[in-house]
Amino acid sequence: MYATLDCPACGAPIQQPLSYPEGVIKCLYCGKILHLPKKNKSEFNEPGILYRADFNDPNLTGWEKINPDKVSLKTGSIPEIHANFPSSERVHFILKTSGYLDDQDMRVKIRFLQGDCDLIHAGVCARYEDGIGGYCVLISPNRHYIIGCYETPPGGEMAWRAIVSWRFNSALKAGLNETNELRFVLKGVQLSVYLNGVLATSMKDTFYSKGQSHLAVEPSNRSDISVAFSDLVIFEA
Repeated sequence: MYATLDCPACGAPIQQPLSYPEGVIKCLYCGKILHLPKKNKSEFNEPGILYRADFNDPNLTGWEKINPDKVSLKTGSIPEIHANFPSSERVHFILKTSGYLDDQDMRVKIRFLQGDCDLIHAGVCARYEDGIGGYCVLISPNRHYIIGCYETPPGGEMAWRAIVSWRFNSALKAGLNETNELRFVLKGVQLSVYLNGVLATSMKDTFYSKGQSHLAVEPSNRSDISVAFSDLVIFEA
């Protein structure tokens, strides 16, 4: 069994066995050398898991499917949930937690399968309430990401507000059939985004405090989209 350590220098996840000999390990992202004391399983505690999506489970216990006619489960050694949407000008949700969350550490792997790499996006939304809005982080297969929120002004309609506009990040892998890990940590008013273990952005925002957590995909009016998600876990933050 393995547990995840966070590199104290860059925050990247480092997987280590629950029982390992005394020695050193090296962060693959920033090169930081960590000196580890001898530990055993009883001394090592993983962060608490709030939700884990088992894509081998047709019932997806603890989660609710959205747009089920556009979603399918691919079981196996690396189970995935696949989403396929025709061209449109909106973000589509495919899965959400059954309950509400405030602080959380949401992690998922994303693999784009089909679509125009300059036009399609996928990611997660957190602290989202229907009719009110919430935070979203999307990535693209052309190595860009965006952070924003959907908000509903009094008497108005829900609209998108960019918190961090589209930005290039070298930690992302380009192209179709490449797997990228997106990690979105919300702790109080602090929002942090990691891309393949590398910190991309950390900031404060006070707009949303609780809601459900979603998987999201976004085609465009000029491209359909097919995307696969795997290893979806929400930890305590």
